Amino acid sequence: MSIEYSTSDLVTAANLLQSLNPSKVGLLLVICDDEVQTQGELSDLIGRNQSTISSYIQSLSSLSPPLVAKGRYYMITGTGGKVISLINDVARRSGVDLRTLDWSSRSSRSTIDDLLTPLHDSQIDRPIFVLEALGNRSGIDGPIGSPEAVRFANIVRDVEQRLDDMGKSVTKEEIRRTVKNRFEAVGVVRLEDDLIHLTDKGHQLAWLLSELVHHIEEENSSENEMEREEVLSTDPPRSNQKDVIKDATAASDHVMPVYAPETGEGPILPLNEKTSINELRTSLDQAAKKYGEDVGLELVWMIQTDSGLYPMSPGHTDSLGHQNR
Repeated sequence: MSIEYSTSDLVTAANLLQSLNPSKVGLLLVICDDEVQTQGELSDLIGRNQSTISSYIQSLSSLSPPLVAKGRYYMITGTGGKVISLINDVARRSGVDLRTLDWSSRSSRSTIDDLLTPLHDSQIDRPIFVLEALGNRSGIDGPIGSPEAVRFANIVRDVEQRLDDMGKSVTKEEIRRTVKNRFEAVGVVRLEDDLIHLTDKGHQLAWLLSELVHHIEEENSSENEMEREEVLSTDPPRSNQKDVIKDATAASDHVMPVYAPETGEGPILPLNEKTSINELRTSLDQAAKKYGEDVGLELVWMIQTDSGLYPMSPGHTDSLGHQNR
């Protein structure tokens, strides 16, 4: 695990993991596995009152990226599914079957708390940076293997660099306390003079963190690969092609409106990096009410300029049936 990820991607992963508690992990798993329709059903399965469930849903859906989407029913996002998959893998290798746990039971929640500490209960980024540095420096490549011992001075150097990227600072003694009180105390590392050894638990958590950051990096890379394309229309409305190309200053100016081709009306919803799944689902539901359940929708690449939206090449379209929303 020698790849060094950007500090911003690492902080994103830290924010996701720090947002979780055992009940939220159970909530994600229940939503992932069951067709849960109401907060009442979730309340019964998780053993929390509906106001608490509502707060959890709001928290998980407000993350960036979100782990849960709210629409006609609750659903797990791609990143939410990745988080649950990774936690499930770590639990399985630790002898815990998440699907047999009673999430309303205090003992089950305690099991998850022990499994994920100190990933989920940190209010600052330092423990995440320490774990990432340990994973990189110990030479682990996957969830199975024998991590190498790491010198404390190397961890200090790596964590200082991460925090410097954020305009923050840290002392060697603060890092030492983190390793001692947050890692050794819960069985994540074993200390030997100036050497730090990842335990099996530490190995699993370092691997989980690395895989989640890798997922976030890939997601960000996919979003940024939207290439700038030239407008092929020779007679775009409201302006000429030269002006359209001149006005299009960045790839982030591209949007993808959803049209109802049978009527020629639209766009129903411009899609961009800020469009939520809930917004898309709501717009599709509205289209179904207006045009019928079998309406065929078309995704059309357009370019956003100062003078308006203009279609890209006619070949850059995809069909989207409402029933596949």
